[in-house]
Amino acid sequence: MDKTKKLTISLSIFFFVALILTFFSNTIYNYNLPLVTVIMPGKGKLVHRVTGNSEISYEDSYKIYSHIEGRAAEIYVSRNQFVNKGEPIMKIIPDESKVNNLEQDIMRKENEIFLANLKLDRLYEDDKKHIEEMEALNSKMGELNLQTKGEAKLHKDKMENAEEEYEKIKKLYEIGAEPHSKLLAQKNLIEALKTEYAIYIEREMLSINEALDNLGLKRKDILLLIKEAELSLNVAKLELESLKKDMSNYKDNVIYADYSGIINLSKLEKGGMVSVAFAIGEIGIISDNYVCELNIGRKEREKINQESIVKIRSIGVSSEIKGEILSIDKIDGTDMFEVRIGIVSEQKLSGQSCKITIENSSEIYDILVDNSSVKKDSNGHYIFVLKEEIDSLKKKYTVKRVDIELLDSDEKYSAIEGLQFLEPVVVRYNKDIYNGNRVRYEEKQ
Repeated sequence: MDKTKKLTISLSIFFFVALILTFFSNTIYNYNLPLVTVIMPGKGKLVHRVTGNSEISYEDSYKIYSHIEGRAAEIYVSRNQFVNKGEPIMKIIPDESKVNNLEQDIMRKENEIFLANLKLDRLYEDDKKHIEEMEALNSKMGELNLQTKGEAKLHKDKMENAEEEYEKIKKLYEIGAEPHSKLLAQKNLIEALKTEYAIYIEREMLSINEALDNLGLKRKDILLLIKEAELSLNVAKLELESLKKDMSNYKDNVIYADYSGIINLSKLEKGGMVSVAFAIGEIGIISDNYVCELNIGRKEREKINQESIVKIRSIGVSSEIKGEILSIDKIDGTDMFEVRIGIVSEQKLSGQSCKITIENSSEIYDILVDNSSVKKDSNGHYIFVLKEEIDSLKKKYTVKRVDIELLDSDEKYSAIEGLQFLEPVVVRYNKDIYNGNRVRYEEKQ
């Protein structure tokens, strides 16, 4: 009895210890499993955002450029000051090298014009000589047509004498004093003289026409040279006028306002360099219409359009300002785009710095998941989903890899395809996990 009791007690103790050890071993094992956080996928729209900083100015604004290069000697206006048209803005100390170069350019251009005038005068003289030669040939042509002078008259006299002799022979032939052969010979002589005269006239006319043609071609060349020389001379005169105007600007080294409005200089200070290539500021015509500009890249451009919602936060205004996209234009020579935004406000906004947020909602997607759940490897994008299993009346959890297609994404969510059932999606884990891993999980709040 004692032995049986002792055995019973011993077995009881053994099973109790085994149970305790099993419990603790399972507990320890479970706590060693990766801990994952899951969330159910949803349905909805993505919101694309493009942000950036800018400065607000009046919609009707005009850039201020300097007509000379140098340093700002005096600045007569302050930021956001109202200026009247014609009011002095700043005085500039000219760049001496620029002035010296201008003086040399003016001298070179004046010499160029002097030589161009000489060349043109020579061409005018050549053209005058050609005209005189052509007139002389035309006169000779007229003389040939009249057939009254020179060799042409000798040919004509021969023909007239032959015809008179023919008439004499004819009369003698009619009374039988001369044979018919002599009459025929005289007639043939007349025809030969006429042919010789016609050949002479044709040869002379051809020679004169060729000479006229040659003179005409040469004159065409001269006239073309004259036109080119006149054009070059006129261009040189215009360039000289422009150079002298630039020199006049350097002598009058004050920049004046071209419009009346609110002026803002581009952070220019006394002593700062001023160039003709870059705007030194702008003048805005006072109104309730304002604009600001934002430069964005190609990827950001794909996220927005002119219907996108524009929200503006300005340092000087407590409430949010609504804007409207006026245009989105590609910047020449770059892969950037300029977004021009219009603002209507009774508050004075010109010159204020602002933060711009442009939002654009997508179409409705059937499956949206948290961005942190989407992974990628050499096979493409994928996610892990949580699977529940019942084992010996106990729940066990594993993760399963699901390959997906990434449709679109914003700052927080991704739209995907490939998930057959709406299952809890793993968004975070404390240890590396693989397809089929046992895990512990907690639901994301």
